[in-house]
Amino acid sequence: MGLLGDAWDYIVAYVIDLVHPYQYVVACCLLIPVIWFLFEAISFAYHATFG
Repeated sequence: MGLLGDAWDYIVAYVIDLVHPYQYVVACCLLIPVIWFLFEAISFAYHATFG
């Protein structure tokens, strides 16, 4: 990728290093809206299918 790819790798590594102590907190914060969205989508599909 050249210069941009190297910079991106550095930024990603820095961010991972920064959040590493809080990885579980970050993971939970990211997962909660995803799980909620999936639950809403499944609920909507269920009601749309079965009334």
